[in-house]
Amino acid sequence: MTRASDLAKLLGAGATILDGTTISTADNTDQLTLTSTDADANVAPNLRLYRNSGSPADSDQLGKIQSEGRNDNSQDVIYAEIGSQIKDASDGTEDGRIFINSMVAGTLKSRMNITEGETVFNDESVDLDFRVESNNYTHALFIQGGSDKVGIGDSSPNSYNNYASNLVINNGGDSNGHVGMTIACATDKIGSIYFADGTTGNQAYRGAIYYSHANDRMYFLAAGGAAMYINASGNVGIGTDQDAHGLTIYRHLQSYGGIMIQNGTNNTGQVFQAFHNYNGDRIGSISQNNSAVVYNTSSDYRLKENVSYTFDATSRLKQLKPARFNWISDDTNTTIDGFLAHEVSDIVPEAITGKKDGTQDLGTVKDADGNVIETNLSETFFTERKKETVDKDGNTEAAIYPSDYTWTKTATENVYQGIDQSKIVPLLTKTILELEARITALESA
Repeated sequence: MTRASDLAKLLGAGATILDGTTISTADNTDQLTLTSTDADANVAPNLRLYRNSGSPADSDQLGKIQSEGRNDNSQDVIYAEIGSQIKDASDGTEDGRIFINSMVAGTLKSRMNITEGETVFNDESVDLDFRVESNNYTHALFIQGGSDKVGIGDSSPNSYNNYASNLVINNGGDSNGHVGMTIACATDKIGSIYFADGTTGNQAYRGAIYYSHANDRMYFLAAGGAAMYINASGNVGIGTDQDAHGLTIYRHLQSYGGIMIQNGTNNTGQVFQAFHNYNGDRIGSISQNNSAVVYNTSSDYRLKENVSYTFDATSRLKQLKPARFNWISDDTNTTIDGFLAHEVSDIVPEAITGKKDGTQDLGTVKDADGNVIETNLSETFFTERKKETVDKDGNTEAAIYPSDYTWTKTATENVYQGIDQSKIVPLLTKTILELEARITALESA
């Protein structure tokens, strides 16, 4: 039978053909069309490939659709095929497989394999690329077969740093020039990036970065433990979870702790750290002078007014009560010289910080849903963070904490006084000058 029209005339409704049938044409007309004129919502027309085996078994091959043509050596070649297979023929647990193969370099290779447990592209590990195109990017998702690299918005992820080219995100940026990745989760959950050197168990990871939405805190983990925290106020805790201050550093090892700052050159006056006030004016710095550290505070004459050189320093100095003592936390045999802060506060008040017997209440901050936002925060800090502020340019900045955040007292801690003994140096110097004048006057008498 050589013409589709002849076959159509011979077939009636429900006809069955038991032998192989070939429909051939010498032109590009459709050789087989299945048409349904049914107007309901059920599926039609249907093409059914049915293997009615009397002894079905696992791994039986089912129907297959092949696209076959000739090569330039007059050989018949299957260039592509879609097939199916029984994976499990057991009643109640049946599993099936469908696959798509195509000719690659003279060999029919798996391009897509769908089984009961997975869907695999390129199951035979051929050097093939996988590319998903979006509206604006030809390589919205791209797997580079030859290099085993993955690109998002990038057609050549293998061209980047060899140490970090497994996944390259590069889509040219949005309207704001941003390229990035977002990890979104519920307000009481945690978004994480982990760095592992194992495959199972809690010890599989050695480092991590994660954000706790419940208390708005960023965590940095190293060697399997928390190393640094940043809270919603921008306060940082290193080696501790106490991040109520701008920067808190805790080291318990018998080694160099705290902060080490090293300049690349030995230039005299090279600044390690600069301090600025609210208006942006520099008010002090820590710098180097060859092999020594210099601690500087602002003292320029242009910053001062009402300058007086005539005041009685000796009378004030005589009110100071230098003492010898040891710190409670130190060895009792370690005795040092110094002052008690409250005994200096009335004489040189600029040398003292804090109040005698000062304390402050600490508490827990919670949002409107009762989630803990911050712990061990003073009520003073909490009150300040609920206020709008105005920057030096007059711009209003929103409060750090919303108005529905609450603070509940949990503890009270001592706030100890401090002393800057360098503030006593001008008084000492002036006293020496006064005594020198007296000695000179006595010697001249």
